Amino acid sequence: MSCHMRDGVREIPIFHMLPLISEERRMSATDGQREDHEDGIISIVRGSLVDDETNVRAAAAKAFDALQQQMGAKAIDQTIPTLLEALRQPGKGSGTALQALKEVMSVSTSIDRS
Repeated sequence: MSCHMRDGVREIPIFHMLPLISEERRMSATDGQREDHEDGIISIVRGSLVDDETNVRAAAAKAFDALQQQMGAKAIDQTIPTLLEALRQPGKGSGTALQALKEVMSVSTSIDRS
């Protein structure tokens, strides 16, 4: 999945992928197709959560929330443990993992309040 540059700001097409996991499409796909599709999207979002750019992490946190609503525990189980493991590793990765967890919690909290 490629990133785009717009007005000097890098964007990732996460929100463009969300309609691809609509309930109708998920129901018409075979189990294997659905699982492969979901795993790929979760992987992209998980990688974007630890991006160096704040705006990319914020967009990924919103996308993660949408994935969690549509896929439930699968999105959580394939994302949060990876971030927690990254926290245990010394170096820059632990800092971005912490920021990713903060972004995810921030999005969840703001949506719960609305």
